[in-house]
Amino acid sequence: MLKVSDSDVRSAAAYALGQMQAKEYAPKIVELRDRYLH
Repeated sequence: MLKVSDSDVRSAAAYALGQMQAKEYAPKIVELRDRYLH
């Protein structure tokens, strides 16, 4: 079994959380951007 450091686990968790938030917020950001561009 591979030994994984705490920092690796934390950065992986932060990355996964960031991906989830990006998927959640991207449609709203696109909507706002389109509203301001037009």
